[in-house]
Amino acid sequence: MHRPHPRLRPLAALFLAPLAVLTVPAPAAHAESYAETHTDSRPAVTLAAPDVTGSSATLAFSVNRAVNAIGATACTLTDSTDVVTEVDCGTGIPGAARRTTDYTTTLTRMAAGDYVYAVTVTLTDGGTATGTRPVTVSAVEPVPFAASRGACESLPGGAFVADVFWWQVWTCDFDATSDDVVTGATAALEPQCLGTDGGVGFAGGLVAPGRYELACWAI
Repeated sequence: MHRPHPRLRPLAALFLAPLAVLTVPAPAAHAESYAETHTDSRPAVTLAAPDVTGSSATLAFSVNRAVNAIGATACTLTDSTDVVTEVDCGTGIPGAARRTTDYTTTLTRMAAGDYVYAVTVTLTDGGTATGTRPVTVSAVEPVPFAASRGACESLPGGAFVADVFWWQVWTCDFDATSDDVVTGATAALEPQCLGTDGGVGFAGGLVAPGRYELACWAI
């Protein structure tokens, strides 16, 4: 009668046992690696802390996609009364990190209060990403030439331009339908020019049929 060689049994046990040990952790390691890759590949918007100076706020955010992968951006500012205003997002530029895009914009003449800055990014492949950041404006800077600007814009067709040339403080164009309009405009604007706005000269004249201009200058 043939009998199995007694040395084959321990050799087979030694050969098969390591296989069981090596194959057990492989599925778990593979699942963990896939989960990390899947999470990192999602589009995301990262907003920096706002830089607020007086009534101006510089807002910046980054997208984890290259510039050519971003189809559109939309930015809004919501105030404490839930009024939503569309604002500029800035122009995207390549970020410091690989395949990222950075945006920066500065909002000026903001009223004091609390806001929420919101960003929505749409990718060329249809994916989207959003982000928000609170913004607080606590101090408001005075508007330059506020009185002169208000007086000018109250005139018929009044259009105010500050620092139009190096020697000018401001100009005001308006519809001159009669001499009385010109006289009234001069009376309203000249004290502002030679007083609070620091001008040393004030004059005007027709710039187009029915259109008059008053200029304040400081040479």
